[in-house]
Amino acid sequence: MKDGLLLVERLILESLQDGKKNIDELAYDTGIKKSLLVSLLSNLFNDHIVVKKGGSYDLNYENKKDWLYRVNSKESVKGEVKELFLSMVNQHFEELEYRSCGLKMKKIYVSQRDEKILHAHFRNLEEFVENLEKYPVESNDQPTHAKKVIFWGQSDYGALIENSLIAC
Repeated sequence: MKDGLLLVERLILESLQDGKKNIDELAYDTGIKKSLLVSLLSNLFNDHIVVKKGGSYDLNYENKKDWLYRVNSKESVKGEVKELFLSMVNQHFEELEYRSCGLKMKKIYVSQRDEKILHAHFRNLEEFVENLEKYPVESNDQPTHAKKVIFWGQSDYGALIENSLIAC
């Protein structure tokens, strides 16, 4: 885990947060093929993030303080968000009959009044998502990989352009 976690590694950790699992349970919960799962678990084991007890895998709670900061560091999470967003953009532009992702973007002028209304909508959406998180429905029956990823936000076009030039 030099530069942070891969998305699939984060998925494994999220699955193990619910308790220890054997390889079959992890494969079902994450949707990752067993052959890839074994390789990813080996990496997480070598990084002392995951331990194997008998035939089950679990988070390494004994050394949690040694790895939790690295896993949740700003740079690590930033890389994962970039990977998620890039994946969503790529998925959006694939020519599929069924789109499992909805991605909308508009470049528009917004008056001060409309910006206040937009921020109110963002607050409402945030409250809605937070309530979904607080009071999950049927989440116990669902595998971890069935979660939805939701992005929202807005920025000044000029600020985004400036930032993209810095990144180059």
